[in-house]
Amino acid sequence: MRTILRCARVVTLFAMVVAGMVAATPADARQPEPRPADVSAPTVGRDVDLTAANPLTFRNPIREGAADPQMVYDSGQYHLTYTAGNKIIIVSAASVANLATAPARTVWTDPTASRCCKMWAPEIHKINGKWYIYYTAGTATAELDTQRSHVIEATSLTGAWTYKGKLATQDDFAIDGTVATMPDGKLYYFWSQIHQGVPQSTYVSLMSNPWTLTGTKTRISTPDQGWEKHEGQVNEGPYVLVRNGKAWVFYSGSQCKSQYYAVGRLNWNGGNPVSASSWSKTGPVFAKSEDNHVFGPGHNSLFTSPDGTETWNLYHAVTSRDGSPVGSCGGDRSARIQKVTFDASGVPQLGRPANSWTHLSLPGGDPGAAPLANGRYQINPKDIPGATLDVLDCNKADNVPVTVYKNFPSACQYWNITYLNDGSGTYKIINAHSGRALDVYGCSPDNGAKIQQFGYWGADCQKWFIDKVSGGYRLQARGGGKALSVSGCSKSTERVALQTWWYYQAGCQKWNLVKA
Repeated sequence: MRTILRCARVVTLFAMVVAGMVAATPADARQPEPRPADVSAPTVGRDVDLTAANPLTFRNPIREGAADPQMVYDSGQYHLTYTAGNKIIIVSAASVANLATAPARTVWTDPTASRCCKMWAPEIHKINGKWYIYYTAGTATAELDTQRSHVIEATSLTGAWTYKGKLATQDDFAIDGTVATMPDGKLYYFWSQIHQGVPQSTYVSLMSNPWTLTGTKTRISTPDQGWEKHEGQVNEGPYVLVRNGKAWVFYSGSQCKSQYYAVGRLNWNGGNPVSASSWSKTGPVFAKSEDNHVFGPGHNSLFTSPDGTETWNLYHAVTSRDGSPVGSCGGDRSARIQKVTFDASGVPQLGRPANSWTHLSLPGGDPGAAPLANGRYQINPKDIPGATLDVLDCNKADNVPVTVYKNFPSACQYWNITYLNDGSGTYKIINAHSGRALDVYGCSPDNGAKIQQFGYWGADCQKWFIDKVSGGYRLQARGGGKALSVSGCSKSTERVALQTWWYYQAGCQKWNLVKA
């Protein structure tokens, strides 16, 4: 009975915090929550054994605002590119965990009126020792019918780029070009095109060099299946995987604005690549996941891990916060990755889009991000100027709520952040005044779990991943994987409760860490 009364007091206290009505409460009204030493930490939200040796992890998305992403690994760094308006950019980092905030370099702009603008879906490829970027561009007008495929060349990824030409398709709307050396040793170009009234389809042509198409230009897939026709009939974003003498073309079907935008696969049967009969269609092979809050996953590409042993899928998707699933063709799409597996026949399997709360193992050979420096910090909500993380009434007892409150500052508004260095990549966050840890109430893995302070006992709900994201940091509990969030996305400085929630890239889930 006494335990039940304790829990009732804590729940009531949290409810009062949410309402902004908490007054000073005697310390003896909040007794410690019983936590036997043999209680197992929650396992929800894991994709790896976090007790194994050095299981460094990352969480999706790897970069926000990154549509049509493509990436290569070269000379110790990942090089990521994506649609960025009237320019082509490259973002480089030694770990995927650093891509979120790595600076973007502009490598190409073009004053030529016919190709100045709307530069879409750039792709980086190395061919015969030189680098090429294939991209789509058109005029400054609102119409999209001037979009055509182009290519630029450089001797290094950090060198100067030279325009090589427009890929001569049939001078129609032609986008999303990619190249691949097929098992016959020849270079081929794959793209998406609208031609002679046929809906947007996938085409292929032999190349005589990296900027010139030669011979027959063949349509190898058209949107003839139901899953390819949501909000419009579309095949786009082809990308080729060649492995062990086999080849597959992944492509996206339906309009990007649809939540049903998804990935299909063309299977090469060993015939002439420019013959439509050499290809068969399977799909969708990668589609939305409502449970994981991933909608419109598509325009994927593939990359190899730093150690050369793994194939990874890179794609964009959107997250629906309010329960109304949508797709998008805009800048709210984010870049995400996950490892590709292969079935017994060697066919690649993309699996199911990963959620934002699962801790995924880093690609093989990826060193992970350098840890945040140990020290005393204020933890300030990005969206609430003048506020900070605060222990209610500066109380030193267990079970006391941690909230957002106006910045005095006082001793209970400082936190000692220490990298645990136990192979998990997590931190403990200890209040500088009370000596107690930032803690998820009841070690709950659920959305809406409250945040409190509690004596540190090494539980997963007291260990936090701290990841750089656009606009600050995201803090996610190792147990359950949910992100530290301001309740209701309130912007008040007058005592707002905190809770855990799946990360959906909101400002109320981002924090500024200010070192004392």
